[in-house]
Amino acid sequence: MIALTTSKIPDGVVRCAVPLVLFIQSKDNQGNKRDKGGDSIVVKMVATDIARSSSSSSANIFKGSNSGSVDLSLRDYGDGSYSASTTPMVCGHYNVAVTCKNDYVGKAPFDLEIEPGVIEATQCEASGSCLDSGCVSGQSCTVTIAAKDAYGNRRTRGGDTFVAVLAPRIKSGGVAASDADKIYAQMVDNNDGSYVASVVPPIMGDYILTVTLKTVNIMGSPFNIKVESGPTDISRCEASGTGLSVGHAGQDGTFSVVLKDNMGNRRPRGGERVEVNLQSPKGEVVHVTVTDNRDGSYSCKYNITQSGKYHARITIEDQPILGSPFPLMVEGGPVHAAHCEAHGEGLGGAR
Repeated sequence: MIALTTSKIPDGVVRCAVPLVLFIQSKDNQGNKRDKGGDSIVVKMVATDIARSSSSSSANIFKGSNSGSVDLSLRDYGDGSYSASTTPMVCGHYNVAVTCKNDYVGKAPFDLEIEPGVIEATQCEASGSCLDSGCVSGQSCTVTIAAKDAYGNRRTRGGDTFVAVLAPRIKSGGVAASDADKIYAQMVDNNDGSYVASVVPPIMGDYILTVTLKTVNIMGSPFNIKVESGPTDISRCEASGTGLSVGHAGQDGTFSVVLKDNMGNRRPRGGERVEVNLQSPKGEVVHVTVTDNRDGSYSCKYNITQSGKYHARITIEDQPILGSPFPLMVEGGPVHAAHCEAHGEGLGGAR
């Protein structure tokens, strides 16, 4: 009768892509070490729960194997000792069976955990809706980072130092962005090999998101991100133009209304209901033409024939904008002979 025992893993950790060697010592039924080889020993290793994504090919689970199981290469030293080796390429849970003449020996089969190797920046991946469809100014842009080793195995622990930086590609006015324009994302370590980077872009435009590990870009970095303006914020919308404060009787008065989001970014499109209620000192309503320019601005035009103090109430979707109602002083227009009058006793003729 032959009894076999397998040695323990030296430090209790086995890493992928590192040759795995198991040492086996044959013994007799009294527990004495045998001094001869030639035993029919087979060592088989089977992947039971691999950590790589389902899209990964099983052909890479073991070096030189095209399946999820492999017979370890056995070396007979001729003195009752043996070694079995293979190189697992994917981390995860494995089942190791040691048999002699088809009978399990020692504590076989036993479980073995293969851990990921050293992190490799170029294999780490980032995902998030903002990478695909952009994000909105004033709202958090969130990216999830998956740490991986050189063979694409997902790391299961945290502690890695990722840095994510968002910077405008070109500032307004065509000026190149500087270091002062960079926004560093808040990085959260989930302690499971994943990280979440969050950053809030204040201004709409084209941005570049750079994600690095020890100054090395991760896979796909830098990323192009389109930041759109947020929804209209009534408190940030503005009305301006000389015709909003001063008008002249009989002449067209004009001013404009500009829609903005909560960060002060101009909305790039129209489509919202902008109304102007212009009233005379007697409470009479004066017609104002409001034209949607489809670029976030609205042109307003009126023509008042009577001078006096008026008030313009400007609303967007029935909500008054900041500063509304606006006082409007309408002054008399240019002199018009037909409307001029003369008074006095001398107009009655000479006596």
